[in-house]
Amino acid sequence: IARRVEVSWSCYAHVGKMDGELADRMVRAGCEGVELGTDALVDEVLDNLDKGFTYEDVVEASRVCRAAGLRYCHFIFVGSPGEGPDEVRIALDRLDTLDADASIIMSGIRIIPGTKLAERAKAELGIDRVGLEPVYYVSPALAPHIETLADEIARDHPSWVLPGFRRNFNERIQKVLRRSGKKGVLWDYLAANR
Repeated sequence: IARRVEVSWSCYAHVGKMDGELADRMVRAGCEGVELGTDALVDEVLDNLDKGFTYEDVVEASRVCRAAGLRYCHFIFVGSPGEGPDEVRIALDRLDTLDADASIIMSGIRIIPGTKLAERAKAELGIDRVGLEPVYYVSPALAPHIETLADEIARDHPSWVLPGFRRNFNERIQKVLRRSGKKGVLWDYLAANR
């Protein structure tokens, strides 16, 4: 801002750190979009993920982004520890009210060796070999329902991107966008081009 450098950029942001002053500065500095690492929209699930913020913080982060004119995307997981069909339905209803420019919903959470999630995956799911090949945690309470939920989400919310479910997501379009010189946040194009 001080150097008056004109550059467009985007970033990931922590919901609990996003406030009006930061959002305004980001816009003045050329930020064209922010992907919020929301991960969940039910307080108990956020606690299980040790996110350090609440659903009310997510609402406030959304509000300050919108007020500043900053485009934003919520990125959430389906299948987090302690999450069953009821929690997912609450989260989806809440996501619908957040008025995000895009929403990305992933299936499960990648397990990283040596983490609390790796310990939980071993205890709950018997997963004890985690290495270079991605392995994902999906809540045992949700696993039997996950495909049905994905079908419902894709049907009811065609603008929500579900890459982990292979619904409302087209890898070919993503590659074409990059080859055609599209830079920055692809969620902006993917959500708009359905």
